[in-house]
Amino acid sequence: MKIKILISFFLLFTSISPAFSGVIMRYISKMSTGDNINKFSFTQYIVPMASRLEMKLPAARGESGGKKYRKAVIITRLDKKVMWMIMPEQKGFCEFTFKEIGERSKNEKMLVPISAQQALSPFKINFKRIKKGRKILGYKTEKYKFWNEKMSGYTWLTGDKRFSSAFKYTQNQMRVMNIPAAMSEGYPTGKIPLKMRALIDEMKYEMDVKSVKIKRITSAVFKVPEGYTLLNKNEWNKYQRSFDVKDVLMRMKSRIKEEVENSAKESAEEAGKSAVKKTFKSLLGF
Repeated sequence: MKIKILISFFLLFTSISPAFSGVIMRYISKMSTGDNINKFSFTQYIVPMASRLEMKLPAARGESGGKKYRKAVIITRLDKKVMWMIMPEQKGFCEFTFKEIGERSKNEKMLVPISAQQALSPFKINFKRIKKGRKILGYKTEKYKFWNEKMSGYTWLTGDKRFSSAFKYTQNQMRVMNIPAAMSEGYPTGKIPLKMRALIDEMKYEMDVKSVKIKRITSAVFKVPEGYTLLNKNEWNKYQRSFDVKDVLMRMKSRIKEEVENSAKESAEEAGKSAVKKTFKSLLGF
């Protein structure tokens, strides 16, 4: 259910013709446990019937040729009811229909990262307006508390009319995906998040929009690049591991355990060296 909720978050805000009035947002997100932090950066293009999410993801250990980060793009096309996962390193892409995405969500498979658009899901999440929020990047916001059995947190939402393309996408997505209009308590329609702080199980999640551009976006942005090959869907698994909550949490716990064991080993070695020195001093009498 948790992964299903997260996937529905992503699909909510993610329009096709030579050019459309749209929204371009750049944002940073973090997933952390203790001192272990995974950072992500995104640029998202949103129009009424499509979204393009450009991602810079932390590469899982031993992948991406030793690089710390890898790039990927997710294009969501409501008019075609598909998502294209584009992998520049392989000059290829995977295609998932909305039906396949729904099936995978039942199996707790997280196909997309938690993104700036994921605070407004109509799927069994309670919302409550706390107070008038502060201005973020010049846009007025309202602060909301949200929660369910798996997650809780706060989000700062704007209803500025300049984000109308994103709001229209919400309506179109709910229509295309046959999502009931009211499945959560206090669901704030016609708004988009600019900031979020949440706790998902043991994982702390943060999101901050860093820049917003309201401009016309060409249809080419929402197409698979020429020369890219259709790949086996399993190829996307390598990228999923970079942002899947379960995988990230597991790797963080493994890293913490490794650090504790290394620290204990170093302490034992130091204690051993100290004991040897004391023994020599005792034998030599000084």
